[in-house]
Amino acid sequence: MEENKVENINFDGKEYAVANLQPEHIALFNLLLRVTREIEDAAYNLQKLQGSQAHYAAVVRAKLEEDGIEPQETVNE
Repeated sequence: MEENKVENINFDGKEYAVANLQPEHIALFNLLLRVTREIEDAAYNLQKLQGSQAHYAAVVRAKLEEDGIEPQETVNE
């Protein structure tokens, strides 16, 4: 079975040969990649939660209207 090895890394628009990197550089690139993936996951979760929030806000509005619940009058002093 063929192993896919990365030969070059593109960072800030520049190519770096993996063979020229020290273990510390590779570890930092891996950390950067993991953080980027976590940010993408967090963005997805936020979008999912915002959709859920919008859905439940609509359900609350509909239920209040269905049950004839009116908002309180604002008292201006």
